[in-house]
Amino acid sequence: MFGLIVIFFIGMISIVTADSDEQYLEIKKIYDDQRWDLEKEFKEKFKESSNFFKDQKQAIQEKSKSDPTLTAEQINQMLRDVFYEFVDRQEEIKTEYKSKVDALDAMFEKKFEEFDDGIPLWIKKVTELRNEGKISDSEYVNFLSFLLSNGIIVDEQLRFLS
Repeated sequence: MFGLIVIFFIGMISIVTADSDEQYLEIKKIYDDQRWDLEKEFKEKFKESSNFFKDQKQAIQEKSKSDPTLTAEQINQMLRDVFYEFVDRQEEIKTEYKSKVDALDAMFEKKFEEFDDGIPLWIKKVTELRNEGKISDSEYVNFLSFLLSNGIIVDEQLRFLS
């Protein structure tokens, strides 16, 4: 009987491991796509801000040529004001970008933690089957004994299986 259980669980390993790998890759692709979209969005925002600054600077330079009443000090002050606005806008964009990246990372952190606690997903799946009553407690105990005796998991990891 125990041999059949081991064969069953080894079969589950290949099925569930493939599922967990596919799930991980799907989640990773979604995350990477969203990060790429953020990168593109904010590169565009930085570019727009830079172009806006260049346009304002150009307008001030043209105004200085067409308005002889402006002093060099006034022109320099207008250029400084435009520059400080530009720097402030760049900082706002940077802060907004960091905020969105942090939010995206937090959103996916829980999903990636499933794959990082050291317990293979197929073992978690077998635990779910036991919790759903699809395998008996004695079969589950035999399964855990097999995992422990073969060094697949260690005692400390058992607390994550509930």
